[in-house]
Amino acid sequence: MAAANVAEKVAKIDSALVDQAVKLIKEKGYVTRKDFAKLQDDDWAKQFTTQISDAFQAADEAPYIYYERFDFLDHEITGIIFDMDQLKTRVAAGQKLGEVLGLKSF
Repeated sequence: MAAANVAEKVAKIDSALVDQAVKLIKEKGYVTRKDFAKLQDDDWAKQFTTQISDAFQAADEAPYIYYERFDFLDHEITGIIFDMDQLKTRVAAGQKLGEVLGLKSF
């Protein structure tokens, strides 16, 4: 019963941010906290990913948009939203994230 009373957090994400993310993903295949600082907030990032995916679908495009968080050597945890048609694996996405942010992987 308690779970039924828990309201799902819904972030208000400006459609201009979603449009910007779609453009960046089309250009380079991913977005990180360098593009959107709020990606550090896991709940926000998940909802942002859903809205980005929905925007692609609404435009009759169907890339596989995926959100993943990675733990780096200095114990920093951060995420990336990426198009799996451009970054083919989670490993590739993690490597790109580390490269872009200057973080070292395990």
